Amino acid sequence: APLKLKTFLDSRDKDKPFFLQISFRAPKDPWSDYPLEVKDYYKADSIPVSPTANLENAMLQPEFLQKSMAADHARRLLSTKGLLENEIRKHYRLVTGIDIAIGRLRKILADAGVDDNTIIVFSSDNGAFLGEHGFWGKWLPYEESIRVPLVIYDPRAPSEKRGITVD
Repeated sequence: APLKLKTFLDSRDKDKPFFLQISFRAPKDPWSDYPLEVKDYYKADSIPVSPTANLENAMLQPEFLQKSMAADHARRLLSTKGLLENEIRKHYRLVTGIDIAIGRLRKILADAGVDDNTIIVFSSDNGAFLGEHGFWGKWLPYEESIRVPLVIYDPRAPSEKRGITVD
């Protein structure tokens, strides 16, 4: 992908603005498909688990949901000590892989001399359950599943407009 981006930037009409969309597959199955350079990341870290990620909360869900939506997988993760934390570590490694890729893309933009005039918008299609409410996946309208990131980087923005977080 970096070579394709460089080719795109080199071959475009430099007198015109450009739009380029790049999509990432991660963080999705297979959970072990993270870059090798991050394989040891988060191994020694204590992984916080949501207070709703427990079997008691899982069993409070409607019966039809307990039989669907990867709930059986989540209950298995919740019932085996350390298993959920290990799956979350894999999720974090996949997200870290995206972060590394974005860093590489930003370097290519800088090398092409367009980094000071290029807006980068980052978002995702969904949030993800990491055991919360006894679920694994992204299908239900709970806060954890519908919360998505939106990061807008505009190098031209005045300093007082940078780093703002909006809930």
